[in-house]
Amino acid sequence: HYNNVKILKLENNYRSTQTLVNLSNKFIKQNINRHEKNMCTDNGEGAEPEVFLAKNLEEQLQKTVQLIGDTKDSIKAAVLFRNNLSGLPVALKFIENSIPFYIRENYMGFFKHFVINDVFSIFNLAADPSDMESFVKVYYKLGAPISRADIDNLKDHMEVKKDIFSELFRMFRHKKHLLDHIGRIRKALKRISRTNPYNALNIIENDLYYTTYLKKSMGALNVFSTLKYLASGTNTQSDFKAKLRMLKNGIDKSLKSQRQDSVFLLTLHGSKGLEFDRVIIIDLIEGEFPCESSLEDLITGNRKTYEEEVRLFYVGVTRSRKELYLLAPQKSGEQDISPSRFINQ
Repeated sequence: HYNNVKILKLENNYRSTQTLVNLSNKFIKQNINRHEKNMCTDNGEGAEPEVFLAKNLEEQLQKTVQLIGDTKDSIKAAVLFRNNLSGLPVALKFIENSIPFYIRENYMGFFKHFVINDVFSIFNLAADPSDMESFVKVYYKLGAPISRADIDNLKDHMEVKKDIFSELFRMFRHKKHLLDHIGRIRKALKRISRTNPYNALNIIENDLYYTTYLKKSMGALNVFSTLKYLASGTNTQSDFKAKLRMLKNGIDKSLKSQRQDSVFLLTLHGSKGLEFDRVIIIDLIEGEFPCESSLEDLITGNRKTYEEEVRLFYVGVTRSRKELYLLAPQKSGEQDISPSRFINQ
């Protein structure tokens, strides 16, 4: 122990307006497990944060583009988000609208993710029902109880370029429950071969039961959801692949050539220590931010994870020097979603 110890609190915010400091002070005080501090600033009042509840993800992105388009060259702006994958639709929108951006996160894991490989394996199988290589990659992810021994048996009896499903019907002719699954999968693949990538992903989700397999991993589900957004508006698989290539190349370019007028696309964790004139926080969705696990813990009286989410939102709000915009979509696909409780707190 040391004698005559003094605690010095760093309570002066030199960055943000009085309005933002007051609001962030009030917000963070809901946390019980914190050192008592009361931030202040000598800066002027400034504008109130603006909230925009978008109909859906697309409208949220359009609003983001509009807000960035309204910036002057001298204004430093950032788009912040809770989850890494939220940056991809924004990056794509900026590429399409020729808005320079800098994205610090490494997205190569997305483009190499097993979900993307699975989806294109299913596309290949839909186009060619004799494609054994693609079938072997995905057969156990489509809700049919086909064993590895069944696959070995199938390979032994398959002739080159023969329809896999015709052979499976022959193999399982006395097993009705398996025949039902094989029929379901073949029917879904035929529909996939005749439709656009977005509709095909819906068939993969609903008729091939692929997302039931993915429920083991929330990260994989988020990749699939992001892929569905990126597929929207494409007519063919070639269009879809070109769109993904454009996005990857645009991100690669942003990493190599940061410009003075680049808009920063950052996770809230990645924004710590930085400051911007205009901050836009997107995807403020209940269950995503704060995350679902933190809300479940909160119900049981465990505040630790929830208070970490509160601190993270506080970080985002206090990255702003002058302007703050809070955006939330109210639909994800056809599903209604609720804005984050943080917006009203």
